[in-house]
Amino acid sequence: MTKYTWKDGNWLDPDGTPLSVPNRIAMPMIQSDIGGYKSVASNKWIDGRKAQRDDLARTGCRVMEPDEGPKYCRTEKWAKRLGLEHNPDARPRHRERIEKV
Repeated sequence: MTKYTWKDGNWLDPDGTPLSVPNRIAMPMIQSDIGGYKSVASNKWIDGRKAQRDDLARTGCRVMEPDEGPKYCRTEKWAKRLGLEHNPDARPRHRERIEKV
């Protein structure tokens, strides 16, 4: 077992070398809960992360990654701005975020 010691305001290795200290503070991240929405897969109201996990497990689906989404836009303005294909008949993206596994 390695023993560190505290001396003169620094933690020291067993050989007496001061430990390096990062120049940033490390702390846990708090992630807020998601807002409610109607599930595309089960057509039920989902209110929170736990309900989303349960619904995805029950329906055999998973949340799609952002780069897996469609490569087109419904409006010509945004298609040009984002460099994507213009497809006015495309469904809105929020309906395509869940995919059957």
